[in-house]
Amino acid sequence: MTKDFKKIHKTLIQKSKNFIFLKNQIQINNVMSIKNTKLDFFMYISKIIISQQISNQVAEKIWNEFCFNSQKKIYKLFTKKSHLLNALKITKVSERKKKYIEEIYDSINEKRIVPDDLKFESDLKLKSKLESFNGIGPWTADNMLIFFFKRLNVFPSDDLVIKKVIFKITQQEGSEIDFYSTFSPFLSILSLHFWKMSKRIL
Repeated sequence: MTKDFKKIHKTLIQKSKNFIFLKNQIQINNVMSIKNTKLDFFMYISKIIISQQISNQVAEKIWNEFCFNSQKKIYKLFTKKSHLLNALKITKVSERKKKYIEEIYDSINEKRIVPDDLKFESDLKLKSKLESFNGIGPWTADNMLIFFFKRLNVFPSDDLVIKKVIFKITQQEGSEIDFYSTFSPFLSILSLHFWKMSKRIL
């Protein structure tokens, strides 16, 4: 499947031609793309767990404590579990979150899950495997699919902001839209548009 985000943008505009308000918002947003991440699977999923149910500002501070050296911003390599445990010990997150992160580390270290193999799974199977981890629910799994695995057709309909945007769009258009059938196979990019437009319309 193409990841030419300019072409995807044009496709979304075409698909939204019958929805004046939505089409206008997508045009205002311009081209949306899924950025590459420098984090590996373990670090990315750890960052999401750390960030759950706290403000972005607090999450960023805790994340820096967890993965950066105090003098240089170089990612620590948790080549040994003792390195991870030491980092978690000084990180101001709940014991529950620490346990989740440790469990995921063990799963990778013991080859119960092989991150490089996950990229070959279907969206549904990948989401199911991610949700098998303690601490990973539907919202977190959808986040991983979009921003780590760069899957193009994921629609996190349980996301609070997206729910509010859908409600606003429905009000403006005067009728409900079947987003799944209308905007597949680029629902992930539509989601990016929703998050961006939420700052203007909510």
